[in-house]
Amino acid sequence: TDVGMTPTAGVVAQGGAVGLLWETYALATREGSARYRVAITVTRSDQSALGAFAARVLDGVGASIGRAQVRRNTLTISFDRTVAAADTHVEALALDMATAAAGSYRVRVEITDLVSGKRVARESPLEVR
Repeated sequence: TDVGMTPTAGVVAQGGAVGLLWETYALATREGSARYRVAITVTRSDQSALGAFAARVLDGVGASIGRAQVRRNTLTISFDRTVAAADTHVEALALDMATAAAGSYRVRVEITDLVSGKRVARESPLEVR
């Protein structure tokens, strides 16, 4: 499946959204299915502008997904997936930063294999201008 995208180079306009795309490999399976948890954490790293913010994770049709945990300067949205066993799984979601103030953020995507218990995470900078 092809995925159309426009690179943002880590910059999103204030009031905008940023697309997230990743591949997950070698998930353990049970009874022909893989189960895993996705946790997307956005942390405000610009210490000169501390404060609360909100973000939403949107699926392919624009619906909000996940459970949100909010702490000062940090928002984590998590959700579980059950998929058919395969070598590779591709996820493409939008991170709606509509209420985020201009500044520097870190976006972390963590995958937890709910069958094996293994975890992997990647983090990237994000600038809201």
